[in-house]
Amino acid sequence: YRVNYNHIISFMGDVNLVLLDLSDIDSFVSYLRGNSLGNTTIRYVLSVLRKALNFAVKRGYVKYNVLLNYDFPRADRYFYEVLDEGQLEQLCMHLVDDDIFPCVLLAGFYGLRRGEILGLRICDVSKYEDKLVISVQHSVSDVKGVREFSSCKNDFSFRKILLSDFHSLLLAQYLKKRSALKKNNYLVCSVNGDFVTSNCLNYRFKKALFNLGLPDIRFHDLRHSYATMMLRSGVHPKIVSSVPGHSDVGTTLNIYSHADISMQRACLEVVDRFTKKEKGAE
Repeated sequence: YRVNYNHIISFMGDVNLVLLDLSDIDSFVSYLRGNSLGNTTIRYVLSVLRKALNFAVKRGYVKYNVLLNYDFPRADRYFYEVLDEGQLEQLCMHLVDDDIFPCVLLAGFYGLRRGEILGLRICDVSKYEDKLVISVQHSVSDVKGVREFSSCKNDFSFRKILLSDFHSLLLAQYLKKRSALKKNNYLVCSVNGDFVTSNCLNYRFKKALFNLGLPDIRFHDLRHSYATMMLRSGVHPKIVSSVPGHSDVGTTLNIYSHADISMQRACLEVVDRFTKKEKGAE
């Protein structure tokens, strides 16, 4: 949101919003395209501006939100690449002693967002029987070297994540090795005790992918890897959507509506059971 806000201010920071009209929005969109932004990003920027203008109308600063009648550009087709279960496990074990290990583990196997993981504190980790539970309470962003806290993306992003026995053990070992070095209460920290920045995370993540010969994906694609892995295994979309914190199951279904052919295995199992039952009846 802060990035989108900066785009808005840089173009219309001196514009009188009372006089804002559709031609100004057209000029703004042209300006964004001139900065090599795609349609999807432009839609995000306009959404932030529309929300701000809605607030201005409620407060009586302006009488009308001009963006209510503006046709947003069509979103670009969304492409992403995922890692399969074997590749995710290979990546995690390669990084088990690395500073960014919890980031890859929690994004790839539990669908957490980057900002949510980097913002986790020690107090956000609790135990349930022999397993660890991660409480997602907030998110962080690193802006020009300064860490800024914010609330979660939506109400559904506040959630508790139960880790498997094996992952609980690995994360507990990670925390134990760094307990004496911590200069702060962040879950993810470097060997000298400082918190890990998003730039450091991206660099080490890309380096690990290269060293292992894995596909050159974005860190955010680990969330897609999680969702794809769950849907391929026949997990109900409602459950899949709740763990990564989607606002509703429709978000999950819209992103993964392509449903690659391997996801049809669960359907075939139902068909096979029905077919065998029919043959038995004969």
